[in-house]
Amino acid sequence: MSLRVAAVLAGTLACTYPKLPLLGDAGPDKDGHLADGNQPDSQPLGDAGSGGSNCPLLPEYQLTFQPGSGTALGDELASDLGSGINGGTETLVWDGILSLTPQADLIIQLTSGGGANTPDWPIGDVTPKSDIQLGSGATGDALIGISVGIGSDGAPAFGYLAVAGTLNVTEASPNLAGTVTNVEFRQYDNLFGSSAAGPTPDPDGCTTVMPSIDYDAPLSNGSGGGSGVGSAV
Repeated sequence: MSLRVAAVLAGTLACTYPKLPLLGDAGPDKDGHLADGNQPDSQPLGDAGSGGSNCPLLPEYQLTFQPGSGTALGDELASDLGSGINGGTETLVWDGILSLTPQADLIIQLTSGGGANTPDWPIGDVTPKSDIQLGSGATGDALIGISVGIGSDGAPAFGYLAVAGTLNVTEASPNLAGTVTNVEFRQYDNLFGSSAAGPTPDPDGCTTVMPSIDYDAPLSNGSGGGSGVGSAV
């Protein structure tokens, strides 16, 4: 089993966004907008996220995932990427498929063994832990993002980063499992890859909220050494 999207948060993001018929939107109907023009299907405006009519997401999504092969809407899978990300000795990544066309994934990345860089798990492996805060109080060892599309460089075309919410890890082996509550995502530029500029909030201010996420998928072995999800808040 392998992740459909490597969790490597930078590369300059596109400035024109596709509509996103995401899981939790009662099916693949027209829920998104182009940031720099009219909707591609000429649907009326008014269903966008909190940033206004140019946001390509709804204000809120309620999601349900199930273990799968990583090819179907709602599939969830998880991988142990080993060492080398954010200075850690272990990185676990969970991936839930939000959309197939365009491709969009919800990613949870947990890193341990990096000392001060991973204060939730400074030594050893990722272990169960409750009440991990996302956003302004985030430490960088527990990060959640939404990746959308794949560009010619192999990196996601654009993405969102969790800026608020609470993460609970209830199991770290043989499954990666837990819950996320009241998580708010904001669109970021330079979110995936290795840009020296680092992730910065997109000026359009687009956000979306996922009130509750349950994740639980068997861990498979992946490959380490990536740059990982970059903390931006």
